[in-house]
Amino acid sequence: MASIKGISKRRLLEGMVRRVGGPGNYIAMVVDEKTLNVLSSCCSVYDVLYDGVTIVELISKQRQPLPELNALYFLSPSEDSVQALINDFKDEKKPQYRSAYVYFSSPIPYEQRVFHFGMPNALFELFPLPSRYLLQKVADDLVSLCVTIGQKPAVRYHRNQLPWCEQLATLVHKGLEAEEILPSDHPGTTLLILDRSVDLAPLFIHEYTYQALAYDVLGLPVCCPKPPKKESLDAPVIMEDVYEYDVTNNMGLVERKKAILGEQDEVWVRYRHQHVQEVNQSVQEEVQLFLKENSTAKVQQNMATTSEDTLRAIRSLPQYQEALSRYWTHVTLSEKCFDKLQELKIMAVGAVEQDLCCGVDKDGKEISASKLQAAVGSLVSDDSIQPDEKLRLLLLEFTQILGLDAADRTKAMETAQMSLLNRRCIQRFLELELHAASLSREQASKSKPSHIFEEDREKIRHFKQRAKRARYDLSRRMMGNHDTAQTKRGTAVIGRSTEWTWDSAVPEVVQKPQSSPSILDKSKKGLIVFILGGIVQSEMRCAYEVSKELNCEVFIGGTNILTPSQVLKQLKEQAPVN
Repeated sequence: MASIKGISKRRLLEGMVRRVGGPGNYIAMVVDEKTLNVLSSCCSVYDVLYDGVTIVELISKQRQPLPELNALYFLSPSEDSVQALINDFKDEKKPQYRSAYVYFSSPIPYEQRVFHFGMPNALFELFPLPSRYLLQKVADDLVSLCVTIGQKPAVRYHRNQLPWCEQLATLVHKGLEAEEILPSDHPGTTLLILDRSVDLAPLFIHEYTYQALAYDVLGLPVCCPKPPKKESLDAPVIMEDVYEYDVTNNMGLVERKKAILGEQDEVWVRYRHQHVQEVNQSVQEEVQLFLKENSTAKVQQNMATTSEDTLRAIRSLPQYQEALSRYWTHVTLSEKCFDKLQELKIMAVGAVEQDLCCGVDKDGKEISASKLQAAVGSLVSDDSIQPDEKLRLLLLEFTQILGLDAADRTKAMETAQMSLLNRRCIQRFLELELHAASLSREQASKSKPSHIFEEDREKIRHFKQRAKRARYDLSRRMMGNHDTAQTKRGTAVIGRSTEWTWDSAVPEVVQKPQSSPSILDKSKKGLIVFILGGIVQSEMRCAYEVSKELNCEVFIGGTNILTPSQVLKQLKEQAPVN
């Protein structure tokens, strides 16, 4: 399988470090906080040290002059970084380094098929009206991504009531035309540009696959924490998402543990896209299999009554520490997810969410907008439901039901006994105008409430079928198959709107694939999906599933990575009560 991380690592080492340094040719490497994030996301500092880099330094820090060394500057194209570079050579008699080789940053690889541009507040910076500068910055990053993977894709975009996808597509097309990208024998790649209005439900709905649920209900940090305050980095700095939890050691003392939720954890990679119920069962089964296959561990097993007891019993066996640590992480993480599901009464909320997003109930019967409103009203009037759960449910209602006026929304908020802050959160989101961006004029002019899919019979048929075959009632809205993006087939490219499907964007390739860890598979069509305003984890999962289903290389990325809990937090920051 092709990997954004592998491609980025190869470009960093072969295209930059080895060109400037190399065996016996020692250099300094200077980065800023953003490019340190890029560097650390795809390779360790040991990788660059091996290729001649003697020191990695942050450009924002005071550094000791090293006039005997050449310097490789890997920077983001920001005014602060460029000015700091100029300052390093301001005094010709006392330069910071002997000479400078300057490279500017590429997008940040997050997973094998996922990238982002490190713009955490993009949703509020780009909508309803982005600056020309921001659109150009995003376009430059997309061009950089294409150069990194050695592709000049056909550029497609989704046309709606907002012009930003078309404008961004035009800027990217111009940028690609100006780049000298070597011809490739790859069968062709398509870049599909969307904005967040293409589907608002994932911003608020509860998703029950392991990764998405954990990040949402546990509030796990996403997209690489800030780097440590060091002037010089002489050890690997792993910029990954970290889960912290408490364990009781063999002395009966509580210890704080940290686990990196990244692709170096094979258990995480294996289960992150599975339903959390299946994850919990599978991890328990793996623990039992582990015990069965390790005779030394069996000695302790008779004293244990649960999987947690068993893990505690054999924690002291050093040969099992690494494996047990991984299992322990996912036993505790999955169980904390279940605890939150119960604490927040998400199962009750989730049933109404699914009906709202699908327009049909669990039996596949269509539900009228009035019945959906009544179901929401009944739930948000329940004092045992947490305020944030009510807020999410109302935001979902206001984006999935058309024809609601200010009086309807006010009545719903009063029924929920919503605080002034949460009311302002709703108003702030509506000001982004995303809820109306993808509607036709006929839909936008609805005089009475109706479901967003009421006139889209193809979507309704899809969710009726989904209701019949979904393994879990609360996962009917889960993105997964390429037919969830069903619209008319189209072949339009830059300059025209495009109605698209996964099938039409990535035509079938008959040839059997030969996977590669670091370059695009030459036997497969490629698709890069980019969402202006950010992507969510259900969409990340979809990239892996579609790649497998359609025998193609699918990468997905956005300005940032979002979780529903993060969206609520940002809304509250954007809508303070004076």
